[in-house]
Amino acid sequence: MLSADGPFAPKGDLIETRLADEMILLDPTTAQMFSLAGTGLLLWEALQSGTIADAAVQLTVQYDVPLDVATNDVHAFADRLLDAGLLHR
Repeated sequence: MLSADGPFAPKGDLIETRLADEMILLDPTTAQMFSLAGTGLLLWEALQSGTIADAAVQLTVQYDVPLDVATNDVHAFADRLLDAGLLHR
C-alpha cells in the first residue's frame, strides 16, 4: 500500500468539472480524462477533506459495508489516484 493517511490534494493543474452526479477530471499534462461517479466521487471528495479512516467510515455509512473492507477499498482507490498522478500528499 502506497497511500499515507491523508488528507490528499488534487494535482495542481488538474481540471475538475462537476456534471450532475459525476466528476470529470482532466490532466492537461497528459491529456488524460477520468470520470468519477458514485463511490469514486464520494471517495474523491472524502480524501481531500479527511483521512483514509474518515473516508472508510463514510463508505460504511453510505453503502453498508464492513469497516475493514471499506478501509482496504479506500487504500486501493487512493493508491490508484496517486499512481495516476491525480492526487498528492
